[in-house]
Amino acid sequence: MPKDVRNPSSVAKPVAPYSNSVLTDAKETLYIAGQFPVDKDGRTVGGLDDFEAQAQACFDAIGEVLNDYGMGWPSVVKFNVFMTRREDRDKFTELRKKIFPAMFSDGQYPISTLIFIASLYHEDYLIEIDATAVR
Repeated sequence: MPKDVRNPSSVAKPVAPYSNSVLTDAKETLYIAGQFPVDKDGRTVGGLDDFEAQAQACFDAIGEVLNDYGMGWPSVVKFNVFMTRREDRDKFTELRKKIFPAMFSDGQYPISTLIFIASLYHEDYLIEIDATAVR
């Protein structure tokens, strides 16, 4: 599925691994609900002291949903990220810098929105990520 990923010079350069815009000619769109930092049995991954493990668990769950539909990371065009602690922002940026080059080996990163909120479904959750993928 062809994607036209752009970061126009007329707008600010992305401050983390994401793109400003993605245009597709997709025939199918997959909307993945917000994934929490839990394993397949519903147990919380990491704790309040392990933000990176929680964030990785969210990405892992999204990857499993993509696989279930026969899709991979390059199909993802948008992430929405909800975090409860602003102090974890740099950790999240560093995690994306670490894992995105393998997930999006063509360097065409999806667009992304990061929102800080007061709380999530469970008080131990520090992050939730949803995604949109196309083919």
